[in-house]
Amino acid sequence: MDETSIRIVAAPPGTTPHFEVEAVVIEDDTYLVLGADPVAKASNESARESLSRATAAQALEPGTVVVKSGDPLRLHAVVHDLSREPSWTEEWVASALEEVVRSADEREIRSLSMPLLGTLYGTLNPRKCVELIRDALAQTTLSYLANIWIVTPPDTLNGIRDSLRTLGAELAD
Repeated sequence: MDETSIRIVAAPPGTTPHFEVEAVVIEDDTYLVLGADPVAKASNESARESLSRATAAQALEPGTVVVKSGDPLRLHAVVHDLSREPSWTEEWVASALEEVVRSADEREIRSLSMPLLGTLYGTLNPRKCVELIRDALAQTTLSYLANIWIVTPPDTLNGIRDSLRTLGAELAD
């Protein structure tokens, strides 16, 4: 990777990287169902109003990113359309990764965490996702983004780190 200013950490969930995570990338679908907060929240909305709102919901465009407030900021990467089989495409993942990098830098985010998009709910090869991350970083002029934590299951950690090394990423332990 030419982006020597970007430090990439590949580590399992629950690990604390050596930087504060300012934004979290969430693998999601066109209706933001996969990345929904599973905690039930009280609502003053009637069942009829809830059903009406759900019926009127418009599908988001695959390959886009929806930014939601919070601490950390949440970047919902829309890489799945659950009405299709398979639900994802490599092009959608690539597009979402480019938008994640651009959106993070535009918001002056210095660090983010992300899964390997397309591998959590899809069957994208993890090495291919690493290549798509490299491509997204190479296509964007960065002013702020400096750290990326790739959250990966422990059983794939060594393979992901090897892929990152092979592609020339600056790795941090």
